[in-house]
Amino acid sequence: MPEMDRRKALRRLGLIGAAAGAGAAGLATGSGFAGAAEKPGASGFAASVRPAGRASTTLEIPQMTVLVDRPEAAPGLIYYNADGMVIADRHGVTKNFLASPKICSDFRPQTYQGRRVLTWWEQGDNDLNSGGTLHRADLSFTVEDEITEFGAFRPGMHEFAITPQNTALLTIYQRIPYDLRPVGGPAEGLLTDSLWVEVDLASRQVLNQWRASDHVPITDTYARLPTDPAESFDYFHINSVSPDVDGNILICARHTSAIYKTDRRGHRLLWTMGGKSSDYRVDGDASFSWQHDAQAVDAFTIRLFDNASDGTAVDRPHSRVIWVRRDPWTKKVSLVREWIHPEGVSSYAMGNAQKLANGNTFVGWGSSMRVSEVDRRGRLVFDATLPDLCYRGYRFAD
Repeated sequence: MPEMDRRKALRRLGLIGAAAGAGAAGLATGSGFAGAAEKPGASGFAASVRPAGRASTTLEIPQMTVLVDRPEAAPGLIYYNADGMVIADRHGVTKNFLASPKICSDFRPQTYQGRRVLTWWEQGDNDLNSGGTLHRADLSFTVEDEITEFGAFRPGMHEFAITPQNTALLTIYQRIPYDLRPVGGPAEGLLTDSLWVEVDLASRQVLNQWRASDHVPITDTYARLPTDPAESFDYFHINSVSPDVDGNILICARHTSAIYKTDRRGHRLLWTMGGKSSDYRVDGDASFSWQHDAQAVDAFTIRLFDNASDGTAVDRPHSRVIWVRRDPWTKKVSLVREWIHPEGVSSYAMGNAQKLANGNTFVGWGSSMRVSEVDRRGRLVFDATLPDLCYRGYRFAD
């Protein structure tokens, strides 16, 4: 996909554009895709694939291009989005594919009620803020459930994480009236608020929720006000929500260049790391900006994808995966480990980093249309280019 087309797609999703890119996020201050596909065979998935859900009979099956594949790479299949949901082997050959004409994201296998299922989000209207549809399917892509709303909430593209309790953690975007004068906007403005919610997938009941505007001031943003006053201001831009090791919740917010921890019920903000109102002093090497996918490694260590760019501001010459450790006593955050692609890849949007069973880390490069795997010694053991934008990439055992 040409660079301009990629940027148009991202702008359509609200991931880049006038609402983002107010300049450097302050490193010096420590901010641092319907129908059934072929059923799986004895080896896991069919060797041939038949795309479904498109009227066109000329649709090409997406294939990725493998550049590096060392024996030390983890076994398993690769899951990514390109004109739908793609499952590929380590050679980049597509083993199963479900086509969609819409933008899809966060495609992966998960466990629900003791069974392995496939899950993904599919675009609703053309605007990220309008939400979309969550899909749960069996391993042959037969859809078992579709969810477009939980009461007043419509799920966003950034997170659909099923918990061991058969609930799901989701990210939500909502437009609300808001006084934007503190950031130079109108008194009767519109704010794109960010929420995380925990829902019971069977009953559709919302169990817990947290709303950014109740806890984080809009002046903590690094995003620009939109030039059109009729547009809403996405000041926070939540892009991941995950449980910490103690059961409480970690949040990643792109537009404040910060990580947050809340209690599980969503009543309290426990701490902020990075950004303008950090509770911790973040060492220069550990600072991050415009980041994605904050995940707990242990009680004090967090792994995240540090974009270090939003498409306008460039805070580092490359993106990276970092492991940072917070000291709750000294209130300091230090860098434990970082991994930078040998080619110095920079991704101005999207991205993730997944811990694999063998200790390796699988990296999705988002806007750079690439996936990689690195071992514990920092060696690149797998690398491939993708045929399209992919918000996150995953590798799971067969």
